[in-house]
Amino acid sequence: MRRIRHLSPEAAVLVRYSSAAALDRAVLEEAGAAVLVSDIATWWGDWSLVDAELECYETALRLVDPDHVVLVSGQDYPITDLRAWEQQVAQRGADAMLALHDPDPVTVDNRWRIVRGPALPGPVHRAAVAVAWRITLAARGRLYLNDSPKRADHRWWIGVPRRGERRPVRKASQWKVLSRHAVEVLLQHYRQDPQERAFFASCKVPDELYVASTLTAAGVDVVAAPTTFAHFPEDGSSPEYLTREHVREAVAAGSPFARKLHPDADPEVLAALDAAAGR
Repeated sequence: MRRIRHLSPEAAVLVRYSSAAALDRAVLEEAGAAVLVSDIATWWGDWSLVDAELECYETALRLVDPDHVVLVSGQDYPITDLRAWEQQVAQRGADAMLALHDPDPVTVDNRWRIVRGPALPGPVHRAAVAVAWRITLAARGRLYLNDSPKRADHRWWIGVPRRGERRPVRKASQWKVLSRHAVEVLLQHYRQDPQERAFFASCKVPDELYVASTLTAAGVDVVAAPTTFAHFPEDGSSPEYLTREHVREAVAAGSPFARKLHPDADPEVLAALDAAAGR
């Protein structure tokens, strides 16, 4: 956070963390952050992440009054001159700069719900996953049983074919840039369209679908422009910790941020990140 403040001293920084997290609010405020201590318990891949994201935007409008909001994770690190980049964002004039991807039809064309199972020893869990995949294959699209890629939360996704309503869907990373107008449109839909919320809440990993889809359907100017670089291992659901090679790749990609930074990052990695920003 201090690095962001150094590279963009005029920008306001809002730090959101769970009320269950062991962070020192006084330290954050002393470093110049506005703080949102949230009672929303978030879980990977479910609607709670949408609730948390929209809570951040609502708080930013109330506390900061921004022209644009930039949403990054707590493990992101700036790799460009942020003040110059902010000027480029303003000059570009787009309302939403997103890392867009093609959605997997399975995540949208089925209604998903999440159930929490018991903690299982590794061999038992692997056996359960194998059985779930056999059931899914045998069902031939009539039933999906997927385990969570986050082993520690002991959750399973159950999907069945969706009947009735269909909506156009776009997929994008949760880390993004939105104009104030885009934020206001998003909050209006979030507050006033329960059917839209219910549809996306029944999709798999809705935090990657709701914002891009809602803004596109509302006619907001959405452009493809990733906010952060991350290196994912093959078939991996979580990015690798940054190395010097990753930093070089991130700079070549042109994103203003890179993740994920190890809590005890190698000083050489930090030096490479700071050198990339040029200040």
